[in-house]
Amino acid sequence: MGLSSRARIGAALAAGSLLAAACAQDADCGQVAEPCTQAGELRCAGDRVQRCAADARGCLAWQAEQDCAASGLRCEDGECIADCEHACEAPGAARCEGGWVERCEIGETGCRVWRAEDDCEAAGQVCREIGGLAQCVSCDDDCGPEGASRCEASRIQACSQDADGCLRWIDGSDCAAGGDPLCADAPPGSPARCIGDECGTYGDCGARGDAVCTAGRCQLFGPDSGYGSALVDLSFDSQLYDCCPSGLIYFFLSGSADGRPLGCADLLGGAFSGEETFLNPLRPDPRVIAFRWENGGTYFRDFLIQFIRPAADVLVVATGLSRSGGQGEIRALGCLEGVSLQADQSVAITISMGAN
Repeated sequence: MGLSSRARIGAALAAGSLLAAACAQDADCGQVAEPCTQAGELRCAGDRVQRCAADARGCLAWQAEQDCAASGLRCEDGECIADCEHACEAPGAARCEGGWVERCEIGETGCRVWRAEDDCEAAGQVCREIGGLAQCVSCDDDCGPEGASRCEASRIQACSQDADGCLRWIDGSDCAAGGDPLCADAPPGSPARCIGDECGTYGDCGARGDAVCTAGRCQLFGPDSGYGSALVDLSFDSQLYDCCPSGLIYFFLSGSADGRPLGCADLLGGAFSGEETFLNPLRPDPRVIAFRWENGGTYFRDFLIQFIRPAADVLVVATGLSRSGGQGEIRALGCLEGVSLQADQSVAITISMGAN
């Protein structure tokens, strides 16, 4: 019987391959400048791609395939790719970014990039990395951001993920069990820490407004201490009308770090700055105020100041400054002593301002 057309074509190709192999054996391939052994293999020669292929004599040799540099690319592992600054380490990795799950992928230029994949916030969820895997979860967090810390009595608590990926206050070290028995809250961005109870200034005890140093011993304000507020009026002498674009109001405990009682005479008798180390501030920062002078008016009325730590005996100091935004030299100064501040209550006070 005769062979089919497909069989005849296959036989011809096989015969051609045998003939090429025979020619390669007959050729002197030892004189090839850059020989290779695996037909079709690719490599880089500088920024050029080369392919292992038979030359005119049938000998396998490295031959030019593509000039990567001509396209603004570079050669790596036998292919042209972009000169990358990879945004991520490995394809398939995932992270949380702005409420989205993002995944590491190969971009159009061949570089690794982050691609937004799931919008957690649109689904009423949050993005969390649990066991190294970013995913959307449903949570009613108790704290934030993750990694924040606080004091709960003498114990340090950390804001950490529970088994479901939700943020909870988790108990950590108990300061009372060690040599430094007090737990001190720290300024935002810094961790809570265990401290001793001896001090030279309030700064030895914790964050400004969260601790005071009285008679060389730390007194800490805990979560249950709360805050009070004050409704402040400032009364200026007529000669001071329109003297000051802005001012600062301070709240101090009426006792120094070394145990001395403090009154207005102790503060106004010298060059007051508000940063004296013997003072015990009851608020994280002095309150900046902008004065609004009215026709013939010498009062600044009903300015509400909040987040003041409660104390039975408080010194309130007000300054009038030469520049706006709480800046400049002190032009006016006033003080009121014996103020009692209670948690969750507001007290009304008036301070008479005099020239400094």
